[in-house]
Amino acid sequence: DVFNLFVPDIQAVVDGFNTSILTYGVTESGKSYTLWGTNDDKGVAFRAIQYLFAHVAEGAKISVSFYGVDDDSCLDYLAEEQV
Repeated sequence: DVFNLFVPDIQAVVDGFNTSILTYGVTESGKSYTLWGTNDDKGVAFRAIQYLFAHVAEGAKISVSFYGVDDDSCLDYLAEEQV
């Protein structure tokens, strides 16, 4: 149900616009679960990527970034090595 709220924003990427998906809240409020989900029930981030690959025109160029901010640290989840 939560993913369906983001479909217009994800479709905007397909249409050529930039967008962001942000989770914010106190510890243990469900941010990570909402974003990442589980092996059996994927979260918004995985579903967004699946949507993009299913709807983007062949040969189109898109870029994706996954960042996390926690305790004054910024993590690039797609980096080969965390610093």
